[in-house]
Amino acid sequence: MSSENPLIHCLDRLHLKDDVQLQQRAEYFQRQLESNVPKKVFNAGPNCKTVLAIHMAFESLSRAGWDNRLAAQLAGCTKRAYENTVSIVRKTLQLQPTVTFESLGVTFGCTIMVSHVQKLWDSFSTAYISQMSGAQRRTAQQELDQPAWKGAVFYTCAKAFGVSEHFICQYIF
Repeated sequence: MSSENPLIHCLDRLHLKDDVQLQQRAEYFQRQLESNVPKKVFNAGPNCKTVLAIHMAFESLSRAGWDNRLAAQLAGCTKRAYENTVSIVRKTLQLQPTVTFESLGVTFGCTIMVSHVQKLWDSFSTAYISQMSGAQRRTAQQELDQPAWKGAVFYTCAKAFGVSEHFICQYIF
């Protein structure tokens, strides 16, 4: 029964119970969280660790559409507490979500502009790094590896193409 296993229960509540690949990956992340992350990190809510394992599994499978608001409710904490815990877990496990322009295009429903975004990114990143001295270039490259930079470039192109700000913001916030 799903009430016996918190992972199955949470997957069921998220309507993901039948996704065997996600369940197996979530079990893997649950073991990682159990052995590598201090227990006090999960004090935000009673189901926090379980929901985070599902969240990490969802991201590792490059799936789009995770809802932090719903996840926080299921975890039993505020959205802010949930997002802070996600951040701590990512740092502890040295995980960075992989953000590609293709995945952003699918998420925002704007796949037609992905090639334009890629061209802008290539132009911007080359110009940005070329302005730096030798020591700063390495730091600048690490900085550009952060997902927020790709999100900002995608947002800029979306605005240039006339995509409604309301449409974009509903996915961001």
